[in-house]
Amino acid sequence: MIRVGIAQKDYGSAWLFGDVNVNGCQYVPQRKLPLHVFGRLHPWARKTISATTYFPPPHSCDFFHTFNMIPLNRHPWIVSAESVFPRVWDCDPWRRFLLKRLASPHCLRILAMSENTLLHMRTRNSDDPNLDQVMKKAEVVDPGIPEGHFQEVLTSPSTKRSIDLVFVGNEFFRKGGTIAVSAFARLKKSHPVTLTVISKMQEGNYVFPVEPGSGIKWREKMAALGVNHQEGLPNSKVREILSRSDILLLPTFDDSYGGSVIEGMASGLAPIATKIRALPEIITQDVDGILLPCPVTHEGRMIFDPTVERQLEESLAQAIVSLMEHPEQLNQIKREARQTYLRRFHPNCLSKNLERIYKKAISP
Repeated sequence: MIRVGIAQKDYGSAWLFGDVNVNGCQYVPQRKLPLHVFGRLHPWARKTISATTYFPPPHSCDFFHTFNMIPLNRHPWIVSAESVFPRVWDCDPWRRFLLKRLASPHCLRILAMSENTLLHMRTRNSDDPNLDQVMKKAEVVDPGIPEGHFQEVLTSPSTKRSIDLVFVGNEFFRKGGTIAVSAFARLKKSHPVTLTVISKMQEGNYVFPVEPGSGIKWREKMAALGVNHQEGLPNSKVREILSRSDILLLPTFDDSYGGSVIEGMASGLAPIATKIRALPEIITQDVDGILLPCPVTHEGRMIFDPTVERQLEESLAQAIVSLMEHPEQLNQIKREARQTYLRRFHPNCLSKNLERIYKKAISP
């Protein structure tokens, strides 16, 4: 039996290894020093030490498996990475130190969530002599997201009184909630549509400045439009709402992955998302979803300018109308989205990949 040491589960680690049963393996919780807490105390720590973790002895496992955090232990470890990796900004000596850690024998494998993750690793660390050794350890492993609720598409959407749209994202502004609501406002005047927004309406300046109080303004706007706004729901309730919907909207301005798209696919929804970062790796255009075009950098990040919001709003509204006018295409995309989930993102797929990786990690 292979014993894999893990820290306390969080949203990301549950997708990547925490909620799967791996044949011949046992996950063993380990104590860890909360180094990320120091990142809240000082800007330097936020840019450096918060990208690492440390597990005090004794270690009752063959190796650790972490998410985004690079262990400072000499004990062997595997790390899963989401986007920028190592997660260091504006501190070149620390970035080089962590790349040495990744190149060391203590690091067994690097499991990237997407090809876009690998692209970021290559471009942002191209000047480091350890990069080639690091990349030899890296491979893409799709996350495994629990199935949730699913109801087979049996009837044409044309028999329904409305098409049900849903947007999921606590960071309402970064993930394009304003675009989803604005597109809905256009369609509501002439089409039978409903919109559910599941969001805590978090504000922030991650991508572009968000004026204080914007959350209140958009709450009022959604109420006036008749949007069903849900806040702070547990994931089980979110999945219930997804199972009753038709189209999932993610017109995001920046998203390292886009897990809500996969949750929508698991529930048999047709996803519409921005063509940025890893989203084109998840969605195949016009097969299992629709991608909204936008200008991007060589890393797949959106190039934001004042015209982008209006363009996204128009293209999102057009994509929804097109699916409404072609219900058989909508049904076909929903079925294909479900099959993509079963083929790539079901926990059983992740379990098989991890079994292979773990066994190879401890082989002589």
